[in-house]
Amino acid sequence: MSTTALLDRPVRVPLTDAAKIGTYGGYSTLRKKIADGELPAERVGRRLFVRRDDLEAMATPVVGHPTEQATIEKAIERIVSSAPRLSAEHRDRLAVILGGGAA
Repeated sequence: MSTTALLDRPVRVPLTDAAKIGTYGGYSTLRKKIADGELPAERVGRRLFVRRDDLEAMATPVVGHPTEQATIEKAIERIVSSAPRLSAEHRDRLAVILGGGAA
C-alpha cells in the first residue's frame, strides 16, 4: 500500500471508543444517530466504526435551533463529502430520479 493511500484514508474509530470519549454522546445515543442517518458509520464484522470528521461535525456549535434549510444543507454536505465520484451517466440518472432532468 502506498503512503498516499494511507494518508487519504479517513481516520475511523470504533463506536465504543467514540462513546467513551463522552463528548459526542453515549453509545446508545450514537447508535440512534446512526440509525437516524445523522451519523455515517461502517460495519466491519460485528463492530461499527465512525469517522472522526463526522463526530466533529456533530459537535459543531449551533446558536438556537437550526432551520430546516440549514439541516438540509448540512445533510447535503455530509453526503457529498462521503460520496464517490460520479460519471456523467450517473449524474444524469440521479437528476432523473430526483426530478431535476428528463430521461
